[in-house]
Amino acid sequence: MAAVVGGTSAEPDLARLARRQVAAEARGWELTWRPWELERVPMSGVAHLNCARDSGRGVLVSYPHMGPPTAWVPLARRLRPLYTPVGDWVLEEPRVGYNGYQVEQRRKIYSATGFQLIHASGSARTLLRLLGERQTVFIAMDLPGPRITEFLGKPVEMADGTARLAARTDSLVVPAALLPSGRRWRIEIREAVDPRDYSSPAELHQALAAIHSDFVLSAPEHLESPLR
Repeated sequence: MAAVVGGTSAEPDLARLARRQVAAEARGWELTWRPWELERVPMSGVAHLNCARDSGRGVLVSYPHMGPPTAWVPLARRLRPLYTPVGDWVLEEPRVGYNGYQVEQRRKIYSATGFQLIHASGSARTLLRLLGERQTVFIAMDLPGPRITEFLGKPVEMADGTARLAARTDSLVVPAALLPSGRRWRIEIREAVDPRDYSSPAELHQALAAIHSDFVLSAPEHLESPLR
């Protein structure tokens, strides 16, 4: 948790947040084994998403690694097909042991609900084509990369692929996050960010980082470990 909230107003609450992070991760995996509960995850801001898709441009739904990944099921069902780059470990043969069962369960849920999984490695050409065809792509914002970015109150090395894809294809970026709601989660969708309003992909990238910092700091214990 120190890597998440260090240098922010939440840092004095570090010990409590660290305990809550362990509980949040366990609750997230529990939800994955009860897929019928996924249909009950509510969404707010759907009008922002509809407006972006009605624009006739490609759409990038940009999200941070917060909350249980399978809770995005209602979004995938609404947007079917929803193209998303994922780590090779999601698509490879599951490893032996309990974690292998976890990964396979997540993959089954994704495949059954409208996600179209793409190998993240070497995916740029595929994503450019999809966005050029006015498709919707679901892509993580908080990935490691070469761009020094002000994120969570400190300079962080992040990937800026979302901003570069949006600028190159003139696609809208719709920020969204899974946020806690009592002992459950909800999907919050924000107004689309237009690359035409920014002078460069770097400026767009920093604007997106600010939005995602706001998401994360509202419930920092629900962010996956950035040290993983």
